[in-house]
Parts: sequence; C-alpha cells; structure tokens
Amino acid sequence: MGLQVFLIAGVSGYILDFIPYQGVNTFDELKDSHNEISEKECDLSVRAGIVIALCKSVPHPYKATAFFDFSGLPLFLYLRDQMGIYSLGTIRNNRVSRCPIETDKVLKKQGRGKYDYKIDNEKGIIIVKWMDELLGNTLYGV
Repeated sequence: MGLQVFLIAGVSGYILDFIPYQGVNTFDELKDSHNEISEKECDLSVRAGIVIALCKSVPHPYKATAFFDFSGLPLFLYLRDQMGIYSLGTIRNNRVSRCPIETDKVLKKQGRGKYDYKIDNEKGIIIVKWMDELLGNTLYGV
C-alpha cells in the first residue's frame, strides 16, 4: 500500500502545510487542528475536502490563488465565495457535460493552439477547453 501526501506551497516553493492521505480516516485525523473541515466541506468530495483543508493554512486568503488538478465547479465556487480564494485548475470532461463548449472532434480538426471558452457572468467563472497534443486529450481550466 502506497502513501499519498497532499501539500500546499507558496510562490517561493516552500511548503506551507501538508496532509498525509490515510483513506477514510484522513479527516478524522484533522479534527481539532487548523485544517479541520466541516461536514458541508467534506460533502463536496474527498479531493475537495483536502484542498479546502490545505487552503485553511493560507495566511492571507484574499491575496491567494489556488492551483490544483481534477476537481469540480462546486470546489471553485466554494473557495471563492466562502474562503475568498480564487482558483485555477483542470476539470474532467464528465464534470462539464452541460456546458455548451466545442467537442473534442471539432477542436482536433481546428489544429494546434485552438481553444474554446464559455463565461458564466452570473457565477463569475470562465471555462476554457483546449487540446493537449502531448497528452492527446482535452483539458479544461476554470
């Protein structure tokens, strides 16, 4: 069995905090610490819970931007609306299925460097989709 360690680092590269992932017991270990998360925060997803717990270590959240991989829109909105932290990250195809954005097939035909984006002014988010030719798949940024 392997060990996963999630961490948060500043722009200097120094690690601000870390959480060793211990499966279902991960959040139990955070109780009574500065990283403790509520049931509402935990309900978003395990990955979102870890991101939220780590973001609680940020000394000045209103000056911060969090970068992370593979999450969902609820986490981006929660960080911004509840914690004052803007964020940028990748999101999987199945998490934006209702977004009217170009298909993979259309973007591949358009060639290298092409992208599509949609803006939701009501929620204050932008979703950008582009082809990653090295990985051979599409990526979303929110």
